[in-house]
Amino acid sequence: MEDETWPGDLSRLEVIFDESDDGATFRRLLREHVLVTVFVAGRQPGTDVLEPHLAGLLNLIEEHPQHRGLAEREMCRYAARLAEDPCDFGLEELLQYSMATLRWPAVLDVVEKVRDTAQRHYDAGRLRSWNALRRAEEVIEAFDESWPHRDMFARYRD
Repeated sequence: MEDETWPGDLSRLEVIFDESDDGATFRRLLREHVLVTVFVAGRQPGTDVLEPHLAGLLNLIEEHPQHRGLAEREMCRYAARLAEDPCDFGLEELLQYSMATLRWPAVLDVVEKVRDTAQRHYDAGRLRSWNALRRAEEVIEAFDESWPHRDMFARYRD
């Protein structure tokens, strides 16, 4: 049987970015963090297990402000995936955790579009869109200081 801990803890991974890097290394690391988060969320439910991976992703973004634009575009791509049914495990939590700190307007815009589209589909009788509607609303709440579910992550507990 294969080892279920793949791909490991990326939080200890150290990468040196040279000045000629056009963002490819950063993009690869960001995507690897997301893949690990989705992998872990699908196999080990609970934010206590997920949070170290989410923190690693947020740290990567915060430690490389020169790649903010790239990170923002990637996070917008992940936000758009909230509309998928089924949606990857952990994607909602990834966006909640990171946007509770980063609060990027472009990501909020995408999530609001997902919510509005899902609401129209739900109102038209497409009941499966309720899942996307709920996910989007949960992520939108994380942009607010009074986010009601902030205590599910140690970082945001008062």
